[in-house]
Amino acid sequence: MGYSGFLHNEKPYSCYTRPIDAETLLAFRYSIRLAPVFIQKRIQKKAEYRLTLISKHDFVGRIDAKHINDVEVTWDWRVTEPNKLVHVPDKLPIDYLNKLHQMLDELGLNFGAFDIIRDEDDTLYFIELNPNRQWYWSEIFTKMPMVSAMVEHIEDLALQYQQDC
Repeated sequence: MGYSGFLHNEKPYSCYTRPIDAETLLAFRYSIRLAPVFIQKRIQKKAEYRLTLISKHDFVGRIDAKHINDVEVTWDWRVTEPNKLVHVPDKLPIDYLNKLHQMLDELGLNFGAFDIIRDEDDTLYFIELNPNRQWYWSEIFTKMPMVSAMVEHIEDLALQYQQDC
């Protein structure tokens, strides 16, 4: 499943996280099956993370939007420009990271950019796995050496390919 926005009457639109109440959901109960949607419990965010796994490397970046006084940004930080957000290298529990590496192994992937939310009780919630391209901006803001890890990974794959031939 992929998403890159859509055009309507030559105007571009994007889909971001928004709250929905039970009455609205009930009103759309028959037509909602006609379009793909993700509906989940609202999580009171303490922190949001973009966690990038490249082969055996872990890069945990915390994204902070609390200083921005915009309710739409509190629902989904993607509605604002990335340079308006605070991006900080951070850590997550090793057992949690190991589970995400296991997920990549199960899916046959060597890379994944995960979105994770920590709630007020310090529970971590997996939101999504982006299996391609959404990672370099995180290096720009956090200065974590993701490009080096990606180059190392590509070189390792090239060596494996040469050995297999």
